[in-house]
Amino acid sequence: MDKLIRQEINFSHIINMINQIILNELNWIPNRKVDVVFLKEYLTQNGYFWSEKVSSFLEEFALLNTKELHFDAVKAEKDIDPLWIQNEYAGRLNKTDLCIIGQAYNSHLTLFMDSLGNVYGGYDDFLCFIGYSYESAIENIYFNRNIIEL
Repeated sequence: MDKLIRQEINFSHIINMINQIILNELNWIPNRKVDVVFLKEYLTQNGYFWSEKVSSFLEEFALLNTKELHFDAVKAEKDIDPLWIQNEYAGRLNKTDLCIIGQAYNSHLTLFMDSLGNVYGGYDDFLCFIGYSYESAIENIYFNRNIIEL
């Protein structure tokens, strides 16, 4: 039993190290808080749904980027038709609460979050589920794993 507990602790330590590596690449710092009033106004005026989960995420991650992804919601929004997101993606997901949060894979995959904090990605007709939280979504994008086509 002690051996099993030690293995779980070691595994948890490895996951925390991996997360720290990704956060370092993003240049994220603890207690980072960006004023998102402009983003909220801009995105809601362009037809996106704003939620507490989106607000919390963008306060921490707005404008951060790596070679794998970025969280510049304004840049991402300018690269896609918001009506496509609301009509096509939201319709396929049976959700109306999507908000754009960034892009991944050389800006080919647009990233969205719903009011529960689930993260999705879309590129033309391709739509995928990336993670139940931004933490899992960032890891899944970074390591190109657990991305489920919908």
